Amino acid sequence: MDGSSPGGAGVPLFGNAGGQLSSEPSPLVHRIPGIIIAPVGIVFMIYALVQHRLRTTKILSKKEIRYDDQIGPFLLVLLLLLAS
Repeated sequence: MDGSSPGGAGVPLFGNAGGQLSSEPSPLVHRIPGIIIAPVGIVFMIYALVQHRLRTTKILSKKEIRYDDQIGPFLLVLLLLLAS
């Protein structure tokens, strides 16, 4: 063995060593979708909490309410489409 990498001819198997091209994507590429989708998830967690509190208050005060959510699914699809 001459001390070269297991890929042979001094070609690295992973990463970008010595300025050579790599088949591995940048770590930033994997974070971009999370950076985009995370705020959408946070907004909908807050929306769900507010809806739950409002619905609970209305149930306890025995008001007539609709139990289905008419705007939430629409907003979720809209925000996901805008984020993509």
